[in-house]
Amino acid sequence: RNNWTLRYLQDKTGVVIPAITGSGEVTARFDKDGRVSGHSGCNWYASTYTTKERSITTTPESVTTMLCREPGVMEQESAYLADLSAAASFRMGGTSLYFADSSGKTVLVFVPE
Repeated sequence: RNNWTLRYLQDKTGVVIPAITGSGEVTARFDKDGRVSGHSGCNWYASTYTTKERSITTTPESVTTMLCREPGVMEQESAYLADLSAAASFRMGGTSLYFADSSGKTVLVFVPE
Protein backbone atom coordinates (compact mmCIF):
# COMPACT_ATOMS: atom_id res chain seq x y z
CA ARG A 1 0.00 0.00 0.00
CA ASN A 2 1.24 3.50 -0.80
CA ASN A 3 -1.44 5.85 0.60
CA TRP A 4 -1.80 6.30 4.36
CA THR A 5 -3.78 8.45 6.80
CA LEU A 6 -2.31 9.47 10.17
CA ARG A 7 -4.19 8.16 13.23
CA TYR A 8 -1.73 8.87 16.11
CA LEU A 9 1.29 11.10 16.56
CA GLN A 10 3.65 12.22 19.28
CA ASP A 11 2.94 15.81 20.34
CA LYS A 12 5.68 18.29 21.27
CA THR A 13 5.56 17.12 24.91
CA GLY A 14 6.30 13.53 23.91
CA VAL A 15 2.78 12.17 24.43
CA VAL A 16 1.21 10.03 21.69
CA ILE A 17 -2.25 11.47 20.91
CA PRO A 18 -5.01 10.82 18.34
CA ALA A 19 -4.63 12.78 15.11
CA ILE A 20 -7.22 15.37 14.04
CA THR A 21 -9.70 13.98 11.53
CA GLY A 22 -11.63 15.88 8.88
CA SER A 23 -10.13 18.91 7.13
CA GLY A 24 -6.95 18.79 9.21
CA GLU A 25 -6.26 15.17 8.31
CA VAL A 26 -2.64 14.18 7.64
CA THR A 27 -1.79 11.88 4.73
CA ALA A 28 1.36 10.23 3.39
CA ARG A 29 2.08 8.63 0.05
CA PHE A 30 5.28 6.59 -0.14
CA ASP A 31 6.45 6.31 -3.74
CA LYS A 32 8.83 3.64 -4.96
CA ASP A 33 11.26 6.33 -6.11
CA GLY A 34 12.05 7.33 -2.50
CA ARG A 35 9.65 10.26 -2.08
CA VAL A 36 7.01 10.66 0.60
CA SER A 37 4.47 13.45 0.21
CA GLY A 38 1.00 14.42 1.30
CA HIS A 39 -1.14 16.77 3.34
CA SER A 40 0.38 17.72 6.70
CA GLY A 41 -2.90 18.99 8.14
CA CYS A 42 -2.81 22.50 6.68
CA ASN A 43 -0.02 22.45 4.12
CA TRP A 44 1.37 20.05 1.53
CA TYR A 45 4.79 18.55 2.16
CA ALA A 46 7.38 16.47 0.34
CA SER A 47 10.39 14.59 1.66
CA THR A 48 12.78 11.97 0.40
CA TYR A 49 13.24 8.72 2.27
CA THR A 50 15.56 5.75 2.27
CA THR A 51 14.98 2.40 3.91
CA LYS A 52 17.23 -0.49 4.82
CA GLU A 53 15.46 -3.51 6.26
CA ARG A 54 13.31 -1.91 9.02
CA SER A 55 15.21 1.39 9.33
CA ILE A 56 14.11 4.61 7.64
CA THR A 57 15.64 8.04 7.14
CA THR A 58 13.59 10.98 5.85
CA THR A 59 14.89 14.29 4.57
CA PRO A 60 12.44 17.22 4.30
CA GLU A 61 12.29 18.86 0.86
CA SER A 62 9.42 21.33 0.89
CA VAL A 63 6.33 22.49 2.78
CA THR A 64 3.83 25.03 1.52
CA THR A 65 3.27 28.07 3.78
CA MET A 66 -0.48 28.41 4.28
CA LEU A 67 -1.88 29.35 7.69
CA CYS A 68 -4.82 27.39 9.06
CA ARG A 69 -6.96 28.76 11.88
CA GLU A 70 -8.73 25.57 12.99
CA PRO A 71 -7.76 24.80 16.60
CA GLY A 72 -4.76 22.50 16.88
CA VAL A 73 -4.09 22.06 13.17
CA MET A 74 -0.86 24.09 13.00
CA GLU A 75 0.45 22.53 16.23
CA GLN A 76 -0.30 19.06 14.91
CA GLU A 77 1.37 19.84 11.60
CA SER A 78 4.53 21.02 13.35
CA ALA A 79 4.60 17.89 15.55
CA TYR A 80 3.93 15.59 12.58
CA LEU A 81 6.76 17.01 10.48
CA ALA A 82 9.12 16.73 13.47
CA ASP A 83 8.03 13.13 14.13
CA LEU A 84 8.49 12.22 10.47
CA SER A 85 12.02 13.63 10.54
CA ALA A 86 12.74 11.75 13.79
CA ALA A 87 11.46 8.41 12.48
CA ALA A 88 14.25 5.82 12.58
CA SER A 89 12.37 2.55 12.06
CA PHE A 90 9.06 1.25 10.80
CA ARG A 91 6.94 -1.87 11.07
CA MET A 92 3.57 -3.19 9.96
CA GLY A 93 1.06 -4.35 12.56
CA GLY A 94 -2.21 -5.67 11.21
CA THR A 95 -3.14 -3.08 8.59
CA SER A 96 -1.38 -0.20 10.41
CA LEU A 97 2.03 1.29 9.69
CA TYR A 98 4.09 2.28 12.76
CA PHE A 99 7.13 4.57 12.92
CA ALA A 100 9.45 4.73 15.92
CA ASP A 101 12.19 7.16 16.89
CA SER A 102 15.80 6.12 17.56
CA SER A 103 14.92 5.05 21.12
CA GLY A 104 12.26 2.67 19.77
CA LYS A 105 9.28 4.74 20.95
CA THR A 106 6.35 4.81 18.52
CA VAL A 107 5.88 8.38 17.22
CA LEU A 108 3.50 7.90 14.25
CA VAL A 109 0.74 5.41 13.42
CA PHE A 110 -0.89 5.35 9.97
CA VAL A 111 -3.85 3.38 8.62
CA PRO A 112 -4.56 2.67 4.94
CA GLU A 113 -6.26 5.58 3.16
